[in-house]
Amino acid sequence: MTEKAEIKISIIVPIYNMQKYLKKCLNSLLLQTLRDIEIICINDGSTDGSLAILQDFAAKDKRIKIVNQKNSGVSAARNAGIKKASGKYVMFVDGDDWIEPETCAECYAKITQDHSDMVVFNFQKIHSQNKIVASDKLNTIPENPPFFFKNCPSDFFYIMTSVWGKLFRLHKAMTFVINLKKGEDAVFFWEYCLKYNPQISVINKTFYNYLQRGDSTMKDEKITSECEIVKSIKTLAIKSCFKKASHLLQSHILDRFAQSLCYEISHAPIVLSTDYFAQVHNFIDMVSHYPHLEDLRYYQKLRDTVSVYSRKIDLVYLWVNGNDEEWRAQKKYWAEQCGVNPDDVESQAYRYKDNQELRYSLRSAQKFAPWINKIFIITNGQVPEWLDTSHPKIKIIPHEQIMPKSALPTFNAGAIETCLANIPELSEFFLFANDDFFFGSPLKPDYFFDAEGKPVIRMVKYNWSLDSIQNTFYKNTVCYSRELINKKMHTSFGKLAGTYNVVPYLKSMYAACAQTFAEEYAYAVHCKFIEKSTVQRTIVTYYTMSKMNIQPKIVNIHIKDKQAEAVLMKLNNVQEILRRLQTTRPKLFCINDHETSTDKDREKLQYLLAAFFPVQQAWEKDYGVDGGLLSNGFIFNNIKIPEKKAEPAKKEETAPKSESADEAKK
Repeated sequence: MTEKAEIKISIIVPIYNMQKYLKKCLNSLLLQTLRDIEIICINDGSTDGSLAILQDFAAKDKRIKIVNQKNSGVSAARNAGIKKASGKYVMFVDGDDWIEPETCAECYAKITQDHSDMVVFNFQKIHSQNKIVASDKLNTIPENPPFFFKNCPSDFFYIMTSVWGKLFRLHKAMTFVINLKKGEDAVFFWEYCLKYNPQISVINKTFYNYLQRGDSTMKDEKITSECEIVKSIKTLAIKSCFKKASHLLQSHILDRFAQSLCYEISHAPIVLSTDYFAQVHNFIDMVSHYPHLEDLRYYQKLRDTVSVYSRKIDLVYLWVNGNDEEWRAQKKYWAEQCGVNPDDVESQAYRYKDNQELRYSLRSAQKFAPWINKIFIITNGQVPEWLDTSHPKIKIIPHEQIMPKSALPTFNAGAIETCLANIPELSEFFLFANDDFFFGSPLKPDYFFDAEGKPVIRMVKYNWSLDSIQNTFYKNTVCYSRELINKKMHTSFGKLAGTYNVVPYLKSMYAACAQTFAEEYAYAVHCKFIEKSTVQRTIVTYYTMSKMNIQPKIVNIHIKDKQAEAVLMKLNNVQEILRRLQTTRPKLFCINDHETSTDKDREKLQYLLAAFFPVQQAWEKDYGVDGGLLSNGFIFNNIKIPEKKAEPAKKEETAPKSESADEAKK
């Protein structure tokens, strides 16, 4: 570009600590086939090497202009860029993103040919490993002819409202609101459309590459108790251009905000607060009088989404460290006192071995069900050595806190389960899990509770009966509980039993069932070891179905059924488990230790779980990303699990220290 050449497009790049990504961004801008551009880089008080990179690039190409300012946020940085811009049109690019070489040339040709004021084009989200994770296509919006905003097709209201992915005619009066942490792009975009009624052209090509990363200050901001989207809605609603718009335009814009709220609520990486939902309810009430909203796409969906996600849903685990010698000695003593054979299959050591399943089950819950409110871990006083009990989401509940003293100590999971409703601070809605239950894919609350608050119950058809299973304790307790319900509630549940996986419960139903079968519960809670003719928690599921008139979903849990959503797998063939999880990931799965499982199987299991759930959570102590388990080179994609070769005896060596999360990331 010569000194006298007309600047056609000003590209504004806000930059705050972009040292890792800035060179790729700037190179993509300098490689534009349209040469008559200026690149205005706003250094928003960066504390890394971003400014040095900018200065190096600016020394080589005069089209790069640097504006330095104190850290004031992305909106203030863009406003500074608008003031500096001298092009007829303006484009916004974030400092960690990049655009294709022909972006400016094709957009400029389109906007001048159509005599338009705005061009919109496609973008794609790219993971930090260069994997495309999402894209926005404009297939439903015609490329020709261009249209004015006030006459735009309805699909236009649901495009991405970010300011990148677009070319705007520059108006010096256009500005970003600087006190918004989220939704500032949407406010700018809709204000621009309402204020200038631009003629809009569409290019259905992917020009913009959005880097999806976890450490960005401008992306994926942590959601706090304040709903920033509602704040942005209110900011736009008081502007004169919005007030003067037709009710139909207003309703479409509000419905687009409702879509954003639906997404934020259903994808929140943390539990949203009561204050947050109060603000969303306020928005719903505030816009309820708009005449067209009920007929649009997302307003009603938002109401349903809030109804489902605003419930506090807790997760309850039973856990025991069967490797604890003191606990095993105590168990053996009480078995002798109670006349129980310690070698009985239901009391064998394999059922209580600690293979670190709880640690990975918790990781799976946080990864695939981050909306879970509190997690209660019921133990006999034991605490996993890796668990930081000070974390506010985790609570250890000793047996004596929920069970009568006369029933302690106990070695009977069924007895403990009868007392779950006694957990202090337990929410009305809760899930129950054993430590070998895992979340396998993203789940929403409505997978467990419907819009009316009823548990979504999944059951399996088994050919079990009291007459045919006298030697199987678990099956007998299920059948005994079912027979009690059928007799007392005058129902018939046939051969239905639970899925042996994560199960939803209502605290009120749990307590009511205990009261209805008070005599049976009183006997069961005092059984220190499992007995055949005692109730277990499945009775609450039957009771809830009967009382709330719930029709269960009949499912298959077989490992070879690729359609099964909740799979039960035995820990005696880790390779088969791995193949099943790689082909079609079930929503839930259980890896049940088995009497035929070997110590080598259990070792392999830990490698498998570390591969599936490698990210350390905030409630774990300093174990590193995978607890050191992957340091031996576990190759997940190739279904390769390391097997240790026998070696001659050596003197004992100190185990290597596990990497920190930051080192592992590097």
